[in-house]
Amino acid sequence: MRLISTARVAQQEQQPSEGRPWSCRFKLRKEFDDERNERLLEVSEVEFGAPVSDPSLVEERLRRAQKALLNPSSPLAHFLTCDLSQDPKEEAASNRLKFTQNLVVLEVHGAPVDLTLIDL
Repeated sequence: MRLISTARVAQQEQQPSEGRPWSCRFKLRKEFDDERNERLLEVSEVEFGAPVSDPSLVEERLRRAQKALLNPSSPLAHFLTCDLSQDPKEEAASNRLKFTQNLVVLEVHGAPVDLTLIDL
């Protein structure tokens, strides 16, 4: 998985469990007001789309979630279906923000799980 982004990623939960099908939930956690560059009084967390049950779809959903955080004035639903076929550098240039301190949170359930996340 190769991602070019300036949105942070947090691995919140990894729970291997016998008999439970693999799934990955995505949440957007807002801890900072990027416009004012200050911490929010209350942290909010919102689901980003339905859980993914196919590991091959994680990279695309993660890119979409990062793009949603970097464009906070646009509706979240837009990023679940927007075109991601641009060159990564062009895509990054189209974002409203160049960096955010807010997080994409992944909740991974099921076994076996082999997950590596790198915060760039």
